[in-house]
Amino acid sequence: MTDHEPPRSRSRRKQDVLARLEHDEDLWVATASADGEPCLVPLSFVWDTTGDSRARDGHFAANTGADADADTGSGTGTGTGTSTHAGAGTETGTAPDRGTVLLCTRRTNPTARNLTPGGRVRLSLGHTRDVVLVDGTAEVVEGHRLPTASADAFAAKLAWDPRDGPAWVYLRVTPRTMKAWREENELAERELMRDGVWLV
Repeated sequence: MTDHEPPRSRSRRKQDVLARLEHDEDLWVATASADGEPCLVPLSFVWDTTGDSRARDGHFAANTGADADADTGSGTGTGTGTSTHAGAGTETGTAPDRGTVLLCTRRTNPTARNLTPGGRVRLSLGHTRDVVLVDGTAEVVEGHRLPTASADAFAAKLAWDPRDGPAWVYLRVTPRTMKAWREENELAERELMRDGVWLV
């Protein structure tokens, strides 16, 4: 019989989720096409808490996505691990728990096609014994429309700056629900966010 650690409180889980969003560099992105064809790929990301990340400037993203059927893009594999999520600890940033997930992939990849001009997406961080699930809405943002602070944060964390590359588009995901658990004893209070509002 396996002994498990005591379940974490919701407050502790929220802290752990925010730490993972800040420090992790890659996550899984699940989308579906209009006819229901699923697509699951890894992408690099930044947890963007810059003040203008939620303004969406008229629009509502390293691993660039080995997208299912035809990805000719190359993952950068050059993340620096600088752990600088956008706006953290700055006067211009929002609170660290009020952010969006910023991804980038080739505009021709299934993930981008599935989310153009926008759509539902599920993100997953961590392994099967330390799960973070994020359901959200995503919108495609062209590089020239992405706020400078957001693009700078993406480039700084991942050592890759695709904002001027015509083959690439950013995807900004606004979380709607978040769940986190490790073992069966944490299932009861795994929901941390509902309808875009933290429950703790």
